[in-house]
Amino acid sequence: MSQKGDLFEDMDGNSATTITFTPSINHFITKNFFIGVGFEFKSEAQGTDESNAIGLGPQLGIVLGGPQSKAFPYIDFGIRYYKLNFDYGFTGVYQSSGSNISFGFGLIVPIKSHIGLIFEGGYHKLKIKDYDSDDSSSGKIMSIGVGIAGLLFQNAN
Repeated sequence: MSQKGDLFEDMDGNSATTITFTPSINHFITKNFFIGVGFEFKSEAQGTDESNAIGLGPQLGIVLGGPQSKAFPYIDFGIRYYKLNFDYGFTGVYQSSGSNISFGFGLIVPIKSHIGLIFEGGYHKLKIKDYDSDDSSSGKIMSIGVGIAGLLFQNAN
């Protein structure tokens, strides 16, 4: 995401840029139930200010539908543990860590034999603690998204 214009520029006229990458891998442990792992990388920059976050953690969920379904609704729950670095230019680098507890719901629509579109909504509750001061902050995120899923099937013999 690149943000430009008066609304998004800092006092020096620098625009903001954000890159987010959030893949996950899930494995079905029994019919319709999966466990997996989620990863997140996020980088934000504006002028000399930069922040980076890396998150990793388990997730589990349930998918509804069967072999003849045209779409697969699902719900999932997960927790990611984060490490964050903030570089505010002349004031120094700060480090924090914390967690993100998430609840998601969505729909996977197969468009080819091994590719599907994902439509998802989610709720995230974050808690972050600063390494130097022991100060902690919390927040909530409501999200909607669209993505692509690689669908790998194993033949049941």
